[in-house]
Amino acid sequence: MKMIGKILVATVFAGLTFGAPAMAEDASANSSDPGGLANAYGTTFSGVGSKGACCGDYDYKNADGNANAVISNFNQKLSAMQLAIIEALRLSSGQASGVAREQTGAQYNLADQQDDRSTVKSVEEARLRAIMEAESSPSACAVITASRGGSSQGAAALVSAAFSKELAGWSRGESEISKKGKDFSLATRVAAHCKYATSSDVDSGLCQSLGSSTLSDDEASKSLLKRDAGGMKYTYAQDTLEAARMFVLNTASPIPVQQLSTAEAKTPEGLIKKAQQSTYMGRASVSVSMLNDFWSDRAPIITDDKTLGYMNGLAKEMQGYGGVSFDKGASKVDWLAMQSRMFVGSPSRAAAADKNLAAAVKEIKNILAVIAYQNFENYLQMEKMNVNLALNNSILNDSNRASFEGR
Repeated sequence: MKMIGKILVATVFAGLTFGAPAMAEDASANSSDPGGLANAYGTTFSGVGSKGACCGDYDYKNADGNANAVISNFNQKLSAMQLAIIEALRLSSGQASGVAREQTGAQYNLADQQDDRSTVKSVEEARLRAIMEAESSPSACAVITASRGGSSQGAAALVSAAFSKELAGWSRGESEISKKGKDFSLATRVAAHCKYATSSDVDSGLCQSLGSSTLSDDEASKSLLKRDAGGMKYTYAQDTLEAARMFVLNTASPIPVQQLSTAEAKTPEGLIKKAQQSTYMGRASVSVSMLNDFWSDRAPIITDDKTLGYMNGLAKEMQGYGGVSFDKGASKVDWLAMQSRMFVGSPSRAAAADKNLAAAVKEIKNILAVIAYQNFENYLQMEKMNVNLALNNSILNDSNRASFEGR
């Protein structure tokens, strides 16, 4: 899979780069059968009313053709029905001549009329199925097209995994910067901070000039939690992507551990130090993983023109999305947000859903599909919450133990 350079940008640290893979039959009926149409009920009328597009209209001419094919022998059936009535009257009048033969003929003709009922039912079933297949809900095409965005879940997971791997290398002192020691690593981080320098940084002489007033590497509302276009867009712009990335580094994995020297690795003290480092690394990795997932879900991982064109078109007709554009990429969160909001944010879709029962039912089906996906996402978040709670409990328990043992 090819790499997405626009998603995983180079950090301000030389050598600290993050790479991640991108997901990113014509209608038919039975021929005339003088012996009856008992099999007409099971006829499959496929493709009725379809024009080859997900938003076609009901094709009455095609449906009429199906009906004509099924009822072309109705004149024969009418004659058979008259004969059945005559035969039944003759039998009921007590005529003895040829009773057995006439009884057999009457039973045959009456049974044939039952086939007529099946025929009529089959015609109605074909007509209703044609309407059902041709009638489009206002978001039918949109949901079908937007299913391409479902791959964003896998894309976000890969980006997050790559980011987590790189931060783990930083924390273990294995990156080109952190392997040079704690002091050098911290100095490099401070130098990188000047891109987002505040007035206090300039007054102290730490940085020469102010950084961007809309970005920050230590203020979540200006980086990790920043939203553009009036708060309606979740996808990070390129500069926000970098600031949010620095925020994760500064908060979740700020100080890399020092590698053990050859001499330390052979001493009891060195083993204790390594055990403590492993505990720190394990606990920090939970926070890093969750922050990385949050960051990756907002990275512009959707880059194909078809999906972006669909999202831009949908944004133009939704309330509150007047200034939103996804020309430079869209995130998993924005894809899900638009799928959720289009049922209430698009006046044209709401009006179209009320035009008839078929459209309303299809719209309900699409809404339930989105809700089902949202419930799954909620389940994943609950799993993360449980892991975090378990980690907090383990830290509290360890602190209590240390206090009990006098450590």
